[in-house]
Amino acid sequence: MEKKFQSYFIILLLCILGLSATIYKVVSLDFPLFPGGQAVSWTVESKITFDADGEEAKVTYAKPISTSHLRVISTHAVSSGYGYEEKDGQGIWTKRQAEGEQSLYFQAIVHQQEDEDATINSFFASKPKGSVRTARLDSSQKAAASEIIDFAKQRSTDERSLVTQMVKIFRTETLPDSVAYLRKSISSDKDTVDLAKEILILAGIHVKEIRGIFLSKGREKEKIRSILGVFVDGKWAPFDVISGEFGVPSNFLPFGNTSDGVLVVEGGDNSKVEVTSISDSRSAQSLTTYHAQVDKDILVDFSIYSLPAEQQKTFKLLLLMPIGALVVVFFRNIVGLKTSGTFMPILIALTFLQTTLTVGLALFVIVVGIGLLLRSYLTHLNLLLVPRISAVLIVVTLIFAMISILGFKLGMENSLAVTFFPMIIVSWTIERMSVLWDESGAKEVFVQTFGSLFVASIAYFMMSSVLIKHLTFLFPELLLVVLAVILLLGQYTGYRLSELYRFKPMVHR
Repeated sequence: MEKKFQSYFIILLLCILGLSATIYKVVSLDFPLFPGGQAVSWTVESKITFDADGEEAKVTYAKPISTSHLRVISTHAVSSGYGYEEKDGQGIWTKRQAEGEQSLYFQAIVHQQEDEDATINSFFASKPKGSVRTARLDSSQKAAASEIIDFAKQRSTDERSLVTQMVKIFRTETLPDSVAYLRKSISSDKDTVDLAKEILILAGIHVKEIRGIFLSKGREKEKIRSILGVFVDGKWAPFDVISGEFGVPSNFLPFGNTSDGVLVVEGGDNSKVEVTSISDSRSAQSLTTYHAQVDKDILVDFSIYSLPAEQQKTFKLLLLMPIGALVVVFFRNIVGLKTSGTFMPILIALTFLQTTLTVGLALFVIVVGIGLLLRSYLTHLNLLLVPRISAVLIVVTLIFAMISILGFKLGMENSLAVTFFPMIIVSWTIERMSVLWDESGAKEVFVQTFGSLFVASIAYFMMSSVLIKHLTFLFPELLLVVLAVILLLGQYTGYRLSELYRFKPMVHR
């Protein structure tokens, strides 16, 4: 009773651990529970050029920052001959002596997200100090802007609605002459933002300019543009003048603040920055694991995701073996199906994953059939066990080579997949079947062979499932739950399903 209690306690503990880790990944780390789903990501490349004057050079560049719609998951700087450091959201290059044309590069990987908690806090760290500065408008512009402000005040109830109405009136084509007069000086979106900013300042509203780029699909050279941060109703709020709406636009990637714009160069002239964005579609799974690694979450940092890509590929296959083991345990212990060896079906199923089921079954039957015929001939030579198995191994290797070459010459490329069969295991299977044939007859060999192939086929369908592949790789802790189920099945001591059929005639007596 005590041992059974311990078993059930371990089973319960394994389930709790496996499911808890999985729930944590889904809820806290945003791991996708189901496969599929694509997320757009961008590689944002910035090329900084300037003419150095032969003295000490210092370049300060505002790094891109995350919003509720976009997340910066990694940054990388290339600066030959320069020292580089990151401080207060800025990338800083320094060089003791620089002369002539200089080129520096900065790259950021950005992907889409929906996170209402993410904000551009670096712009809104503190409340504005002092009074609003004087608007940079001439007397005629001030008069026209004042008319817009008075008109907007009649249509608003608070500062937030006042901002919306002022910009709406300013951008409307059919309003008074004051609007038409102000709009004469506008030739670009930048002019629109600059003039709207001065009108807001004239209305007594604190304003910050937030520079960034509007990401687009494909490969594009992006212009650095601006939205505004306005201090209304006691807090800062981002506001897009072009759309006339509060909030950060979904495709707007802001850059952090420097003392004067996005780029500041000391010790050089003619500085400029060219920004190029390259969009790409990646699986939500890869992006999730990537930024979880960036965040150094312990469940990801100390996991198979931290391994090189080649090793991860290997583990994707190995993590499916417990699923095959669960299938074997069910059919052996619950159904009562006989197989050739305890875990031979798992190895066969792994092979089927590489060859496909139909091709795998055909190749297995051909190789084992030929092997049994040759093994029966070797019996007449009265060889000892080890030399006999070694001889079978060599023969199996030659069979593999012959099938591959013949299939290739006939244009049957699927025949090359025969090399995925584990040669030593196939050789030992042939030996076991041959001995079983001698001891129990051909019927028992066919029963066990059929059982092995049937269980391997079921395991193949389970292990090739897109959902199961996704869950085992992204949530390997679920294998603890699989282990718990296997331990639970190990507690079963009742009749197997095949035995119920076997003893059915006794029930009617």
